[in-house]
Amino acid sequence: MRIARIETWKVRVPMKPDTVNSPEFDPQDAVLSAFWNVPKFIVRLTTDDGIVGIGETGRGCPEEHVKACAAVVEGKDPRQMNLQALEIPRNAAYGCFEMAIFDIVGKHLGVPACKLLGQQVRDKVLVDYWTGRRTPQDLARKAREGKERGFHGIKIKCALEDPNVERIRAVAEAVGAGFKITVDPNERFYHPAHAIQLADALGELRQWVAVFEDPVPKRNFDWYVLLRQKLQVPVAMHLGDPMSVFNAVKREAVDFLNISPGSMSMFVKCCFIAEQAGVP
Repeated sequence: MRIARIETWKVRVPMKPDTVNSPEFDPQDAVLSAFWNVPKFIVRLTTDDGIVGIGETGRGCPEEHVKACAAVVEGKDPRQMNLQALEIPRNAAYGCFEMAIFDIVGKHLGVPACKLLGQQVRDKVLVDYWTGRRTPQDLARKAREGKERGFHGIKIKCALEDPNVERIRAVAEAVGAGFKITVDPNERFYHPAHAIQLADALGELRQWVAVFEDPVPKRNFDWYVLLRQKLQVPVAMHLGDPMSVFNAVKREAVDFLNISPGSMSMFVKCCFIAEQAGVP
């Protein structure tokens, strides 16, 4: 068996209207407002005996990364490849080609991809509703919409300068108890003191907050250790490589982890580290 044909498509995947920001925040948040327009690639690998594997890059993957991986895998036998560490460039397209190769090998063996990674551990994945930066009134509307659709929480994007206390109060009044908010400023609370001041200002509204995710720059683990000591809400970090996960749990810098390394096998390795440390 050899990979005999490689096809790629550059695509833009639109988002439904009213998904991201309130109009008032679009001028301030041009990246988030237009990120859906950033292209990605779909890759199809076909073997000489007709097995097809499909992969997908993340948004913004450079085309040269796709070409570099394609040049390496063409003519290779997927059965002979180390699925846990493919000998292809570790660039933004790695996960896409990993996905397609797992697809081929799984079809050849007659097993799902989870069998190549270890074992299936659940048949459902909990998902929160999601939105960008919104006015308090608009966020309350989106939270009601999410709850009516059966979601138990909502993840929101924000920044320090936004009306965050008013937002969380509006959600609490709109949907009541049991509906949690993941507050994700993408490091835009800037400094631990700002995050602590916001949590203090929330008062009893803190019960509606699931976590502050990436509240301050992640390059400074000392700040996250401090936040776990002082912050009155749980703190999460969004990390993508085993060493970062190892350092986060070793330093006791997080209550929760959001792990997304762009590779299935790397994801499992990161999860093993978190599991041994007892970090959800």
